[in-house]
Amino acid sequence: MSKIACMMGAGALGALCRYGLGGWVQERFGGTFPLGTMAVNVIGCLIFGFLWTLANERYLLSGPLAFMVLTGFVGSFTTFSTMTFEGFRLLSSSAVGVALFYLFGSQLLGIGAAWGGVVLARLL
Repeated sequence: MSKIACMMGAGALGALCRYGLGGWVQERFGGTFPLGTMAVNVIGCLIFGFLWTLANERYLLSGPLAFMVLTGFVGSFTTFSTMTFEGFRLLSSSAVGVALFYLFGSQLLGIGAAWGGVVLARLL
């Protein structure tokens, strides 16, 4: 039962961080472009790559702890479903170029951030 409680706590913390950081970025820099969601997704990819490497290559995190943090915290911190729906809304409003930039930009930046997390963890 304690594993479930820890997973719930990590998920709640991830959701709160997503709400706070995404809202903060959107208010300051986003305008009508969903930059808050994009920023959270990219940062989540960086965190995922970093922690995964610490657990699976550097052995600085135990497998169960890494699973809990990656699934609970990072899983609720990243907002892929929100990103997808925002892309759909942009497409629906005929903002095809902006939608494609947003969707592909999020994916490419996310891949780059995940790679960056791996590199950072390997430098430790």
